[in-house]
Amino acid sequence: MKIHEWRWRYPILVCDCLLALGCYYNIGVPSALQADIQGSGDYNCTHNNVSGSAHATCCEECLGLGPQKYNLLFSVLSWTSAIVSIPGGFFIDKIGNRASAVLIPTIFSTGMLLFALAGSPVIRGTPYMFPLMLIGRMTLGFGTGPGRVLQNRVVSFWFRDNSVMPVSFLIFTIRSGNVLNFFLTANLAQWFGLPWSLWIGALVCCIGLVAGIGLAVLDSIGTKQLDEEARKQMESKPINLRDMKSFPSSYWYLIVMLTCFYSSVIPFVSNATKFFQDRYGYSKTDASYVNGAVYDVALLAPIFGKILEKIDCHGIVGMVATLVTIPVYLTLAYVSQVSPLAMSICIGVTFNCNAIILWQAMMAMIPPTSYGTAAGLASSCMGIGMGTSALIVGTILGQKEEKDVDVRLQKYQYMLLLFACLTALSFLSAVFMNVSDIRSECNINRRLRKRTPPLDKTGSETDPLISDNSVNK
Repeated sequence: MKIHEWRWRYPILVCDCLLALGCYYNIGVPSALQADIQGSGDYNCTHNNVSGSAHATCCEECLGLGPQKYNLLFSVLSWTSAIVSIPGGFFIDKIGNRASAVLIPTIFSTGMLLFALAGSPVIRGTPYMFPLMLIGRMTLGFGTGPGRVLQNRVVSFWFRDNSVMPVSFLIFTIRSGNVLNFFLTANLAQWFGLPWSLWIGALVCCIGLVAGIGLAVLDSIGTKQLDEEARKQMESKPINLRDMKSFPSSYWYLIVMLTCFYSSVIPFVSNATKFFQDRYGYSKTDASYVNGAVYDVALLAPIFGKILEKIDCHGIVGMVATLVTIPVYLTLAYVSQVSPLAMSICIGVTFNCNAIILWQAMMAMIPPTSYGTAAGLASSCMGIGMGTSALIVGTILGQKEEKDVDVRLQKYQYMLLLFACLTALSFLSAVFMNVSDIRSECNINRRLRKRTPPLDKTGSETDPLISDNSVNK
């Protein structure tokens, strides 16, 4: 049996999608709780003063980290993910999909448990709180980068014949975790308190472990159903470093494009909740909803995937999506009259288009047996970029949160200008990527491939005008 003939590969896709649902839910938990995590109780009392009862509305559970330490939570996660992505890709190529599907969710579930423990009343306010939070985020990062590599590697093996729609469903599920976070976490903290919102996030992480076990079982059963030739294609064959020299130049431009683009979008989402509160006067929950609109668009990922599959010119579409994102950051920085919800939706459309297109483009460039290494290298570069960008943003915003709103808004302008510059670099790299691809085999712009003349029975090229009977007569 061939790979595409085994119908149970679709349940494998379901398990693959659910693998990182809890992980991506918890990556953005600090974002949804930004005011509670970086703010102090006294400051929130005066800021949320209602009819003279300031102390009644105090945030007693606020952690008071400040903007710099808050952004360090994201930097540590990104850098850890970057460090382990390359060896993680090699490791996944070596041990295969089944063992990785169980190991990786176990790691990132442990990380969220540690983070929730740091926010519990026993640890909160002690000298151990922030170091334990960093350790939890680091452990979450150990599973994040390799987890994404594993997900795409499973698709590259079981859906090599048509990977656009499976990648779209991966994006849909991952972003559903982000959407659930922005819709639920702030409300959970309001209803049950900050510690319980963190523990609920840790329980959501365990969904990935159950899905990983299911994926390992189905992958084992499915592989036994395949014929010998198909099983050879499924075997894990770790590559040597010198084999990376055979990767096309368009792959390296793709890495730069992904790194710069993600280094603007992810830190923006991490800090936008407080930005929307300060600039537009939203409440914590409303600002979380507006910020979450970036990920709400991902619920339409299967529709985007179908449209992009019809266009079949992924490199150029990705380049245009990157270009459109630049004025969005500039508008948010200088034009307050435009709806922030519209801007968030626009970033969500371009972000999710690039996520679908560019990870699928990597599958078209790299053979399945080398995909773990190639995707690990890409994830590593992206992690370094996002971590560095978050660190720079934390430095711009300052160690402590400014009490003057105008000063905070001026610092946010510098932050948005940084994101606009990073996106411009991403667009420039996209131009070089498309030029390189079009000059070679048009792997990511297949609609632009030159159609080869048909062959006759003898194997020689035939001209349809000459072979036409009316012309011969």
